[in-house]
Amino acid sequence: MARRKNDFPFSTEPQITHIEEECVEKELAIKKVPEGLVIPDEKLAAIAHQIWARWCQFFLDSCSTDSNGRLIVPANKQQLWKTQIETPYERLSEADKNKDRKVAGEIMAVIS
Repeated sequence: MARRKNDFPFSTEPQITHIEEECVEKELAIKKVPEGLVIPDEKLAAIAHQIWARWCQFFLDSCSTDSNGRLIVPANKQQLWKTQIETPYERLSEADKNKDRKVAGEIMAVIS
């Protein structure tokens, strides 16, 4: 069954203000997309695919396969990723925030 937007157990809206406040506190650049800016769908789709493909490759490299070809995800990775999924951005470690900031920079390079 496909998920609809409202089916997700989290909302990004409350975090936006907090993230902007945190960026101001840490003197990080906040880039706003100019109103009316048109982003070519293909460029944005291409960067989304690159980010997804990089993650999938990392995921597959982290796993092994059994004799039947089934993927085995290491228990430590399962726990790490579950924890990261459940952690709001503002509670991530600085190292994890920096990874997200790098990805955000890749996206901004396409839409700026």
